[in-house]
Amino acid sequence: SGWPLDGAEGAGVAEAWLGCQVSAVSSSTAAARLAELGTALSRLSWTPDERVSCFQARVPGTVFSNLLRAGRFSELVPAGEDIFVDDNLAKVPDISVTGRDYYAMWYRTVLTLPGPRGQGSGGLNHLLRLRGTNYRVEVYIGGLRVRALEEDEGMGVPGMFHRWTFPIPQEVLGPDGRVAVAVHTSPPDFPGSANCTSVPGPCGQGGDHEIAKNAAVMQASAGWDWVQATPDRNTGIWDRVSVVTAGAALLTDPFLRTLALGKEQAVVLASGTAVNLQRHRTVAVVLRVVLRDARGRVVATAESSEPVVLEPGERREIEMELTVGGEGEEIHLWWPHTHGASYLYKASFDLLGGARDAPERWSSATMQHGFRKLSTWVDPTTQGRA
Repeated sequence: SGWPLDGAEGAGVAEAWLGCQVSAVSSSTAAARLAELGTALSRLSWTPDERVSCFQARVPGTVFSNLLRAGRFSELVPAGEDIFVDDNLAKVPDISVTGRDYYAMWYRTVLTLPGPRGQGSGGLNHLLRLRGTNYRVEVYIGGLRVRALEEDEGMGVPGMFHRWTFPIPQEVLGPDGRVAVAVHTSPPDFPGSANCTSVPGPCGQGGDHEIAKNAAVMQASAGWDWVQATPDRNTGIWDRVSVVTAGAALLTDPFLRTLALGKEQAVVLASGTAVNLQRHRTVAVVLRVVLRDARGRVVATAESSEPVVLEPGERREIEMELTVGGEGEEIHLWWPHTHGASYLYKASFDLLGGARDAPERWSSATMQHGFRKLSTWVDPTTQGRA
């Protein structure tokens, strides 16, 4: 009945998702209505009522795709016809006509998270990670509104290509590890129009270009060349949802960059961001990076020279250099398709904390890395650079 979430092994199981839209508008303000519904939907005790209309939803899945699957537009397109054939899509109400609220939606599910839980040594912190949402997102967990770790004060979480991480409050988890989650998604602030009624002359590359006023968002969702506009402008959860587990601190954004490359030796810059998940105490962390070749043999290791002290809630990037290879060694290169083998090394990142003589692994990540060198040359015949 449930399905495992992406992320750390055994990180959690989610029940089926519901999609819910407001069906009864109250006299309260939009912000108050949002908070009221978010608080209610994210409680385990919630049951459907007259305020919302709910249906089975698919995640990842945009609002439009879920409404389509729920039969919202079945009367607009003849039975048996594909809505994506000919001009059938144009029969669906466009956001420029309906307004933004028509394509706003709540996604709701119930998670079951493993233990032990807590913010001390040996306990797990759980975090909900949304890898792709559009456009504005509000997240409620266990009746509480939760801010993303990456959220700037007062800015919210707008955009289409951000990855957001939301701490799951320890106090809302029941003894069985179950907690309800409600994610509200709303369309771009400036959805634009594909009909170009506001600009003179023909258009089609992003409609009337109003959609370009938003933060990073897919311009083609308002139409491009022969591509018809997407009625909801791709609003919703369009990429993976996962639960991440960590100790007292979390490692995010691991990265490797080649600084120098020779036939027998390479120098790599490794970096990662450490986030203190504790609310009331500082923590000291060490970042350890191990690089292995395709056979699993360790070819380079590095560790931050001194523990990095993080204040409660603080984020800090940690950098270090790794030297790969040496005399008699060979650096295997990554070649593009048809040019040679695409050799990849594997890097493991471990964020360590706790006692210096017996550190605990609080957070970890892995990634692949290929070595390549790009250069240009002047063709002697054409005298052109290639």
